[in-house]
Amino acid sequence: MKGSASAYSNGSSRHFTVIDDNEGAGFESGHMWIIAPPYDVIDLTLRHQRWRGDAFQRQISPRILGENLANVKARPQDVVAPEIRAQYRGVSDLHNALFPDQARVLKKFPAKAFVSGSTDIRYVPAGVSLPDAPLESVNEQARAGVPAIKIWRDDVAPAFGLDPES
Repeated sequence: MKGSASAYSNGSSRHFTVIDDNEGAGFESGHMWIIAPPYDVIDLTLRHQRWRGDAFQRQISPRILGENLANVKARPQDVVAPEIRAQYRGVSDLHNALFPDQARVLKKFPAKAFVSGSTDIRYVPAGVSLPDAPLESVNEQARAGVPAIKIWRDDVAPAFGLDPES
């Protein structure tokens, strides 16, 4: 699933939103996770995003497996980057104004809240997506976090008792 993931903890927040112009050329804004019953959210990559070295990273679990998560209403702060929200102060329904297709997507895939301790992560789907390259090529230059193949080798394969090179 492609969409926005925004994490809130102890008065601070970090955002990986689909409405963001700060990413630059060659970057895809937002975040991706898996929906596979019985899980509403499977996310093994949020902790590996571009905030390495940021103390906030410790608030994010290395493995997010969310089952029976509460549906939540998508809010502008969950979907629109803070810099863009600042440009549109006073627009209450900003996320729907800037991304009109959001309502259609949310009818099929509602926004979910994953809460662990003092951390609340809002997952707001924006559409279905698949990589168009082998895992070794996804973020291979590590320009936006950790390369996908490193996450596979260090986290995913060992978690399932698989050979990371297979």
